[in-house]
Amino acid sequence: MQISESAPTVEGALNAEGALTTEGAPTVEGVPNVESAPTVEGTEYRSGFYREAGFYDAHSLPDYGAQSPVTREAFAYDFFPATGDISSPTPLLVWVHGGAWRFGTNQALRDTILRTPGGEQPNTQALMRAAFQQAGWAVASINYRYSHQALFPGALHDVKEAVRFFRANAHEFGIDPQRIAVAGGSAGGHLSMLVAHTGDSAAGNGSGGDSASAPEHDEYYEGRAASAYPSHSSQVAVAASFYGVSDLRTIFTDRPLAGYALDHPEDDGAEWRLLGSTHPVPADVSTIDASKGERAVPGVCIERAQKNWERAHPIDAVRPQKRVNKIESASAQGASGGATALMLVHGISDSCVPYQQSVRVYQALRTRQVPTDLVLVPDAEHGDSRCFSPDIVQQMLLFLNRAVQFNRGV
Repeated sequence: MQISESAPTVEGALNAEGALTTEGAPTVEGVPNVESAPTVEGTEYRSGFYREAGFYDAHSLPDYGAQSPVTREAFAYDFFPATGDISSPTPLLVWVHGGAWRFGTNQALRDTILRTPGGEQPNTQALMRAAFQQAGWAVASINYRYSHQALFPGALHDVKEAVRFFRANAHEFGIDPQRIAVAGGSAGGHLSMLVAHTGDSAAGNGSGGDSASAPEHDEYYEGRAASAYPSHSSQVAVAASFYGVSDLRTIFTDRPLAGYALDHPEDDGAEWRLLGSTHPVPADVSTIDASKGERAVPGVCIERAQKNWERAHPIDAVRPQKRVNKIESASAQGASGGATALMLVHGISDSCVPYQQSVRVYQALRTRQVPTDLVLVPDAEHGDSRCFSPDIVQQMLLFLNRAVQFNRGV
């Protein structure tokens, strides 16, 4: 991995995979100390919705989601304006929360202090948000439909619609529509990588495609048919993934390779609930054998699940030989062409999403000479606060600033 000489200093050496380790990163469970943490006098933000009330599309699952019906809250956002020495318009970071595509909330970035039964603790993701604000970035934290509310690619369409929403209303928010980034953790990392490397963000990268399949591919990844802003692009200038899933087909078999158990205590069918069935996809929904671990979402046809299992993997979008959505389209409004730069952060001790999931993406992008960076955090588990240490956040800021050609000396 190459790091600019002007990059923040992170102690450590390159490991065998060629990725940076952070041996010298903050101690004490990755909690930043008082001197290194951003000073937040009070969090000001505005909340709203990026889709209209009553939104419904072909991916909605009203029956399956009866216990958690889709309300407008599924499309909520918190918008945090830049607070540093800024000049409008500012770049925007769209943050996509994690939660196995089944839970989580956009409100997680509001409070920099978490009040728990064990006492107050720093909220390192909210501190990341504050650091971006002070560096001249606006931040939008968004919700999306859970997997029991909409089958894939419904959640992907939601994130892309949020990008279109902010681009269409850039003047109102005081943001630069040409400098929008997307980032997220875990399931949010998976969606962020797909936003960055499919559809509008994949257009103009020099790859041709089957013209007959291009419209269908475009709609699958973009969801323009149900968009309120179909003339606006969902393209982003740069992306970041924190311990994100890059290949749902291998996440389980990757665990023994990393030295962990095949099954994880938090496993609850997140993958098959998202895509429609277990993998390999059963031949017939009527012959599903639960004793063999086969599952399917009620009412979803096997052909639809098969298509999802073929297309829902960021690793396929970045590999030269398997790039998805190989279409050419008009230049995206407000975004540059070419493959999207991507930064990856992953804990080496992640027993839920093994770090190899990020290493493979990093290696594929390096092969294609796409700007990329990978930080592997020693001893860090899935969702570990140490993945958001001040040093890593500053490295992320530098990477994103360089990608959007925006540098305020951070």
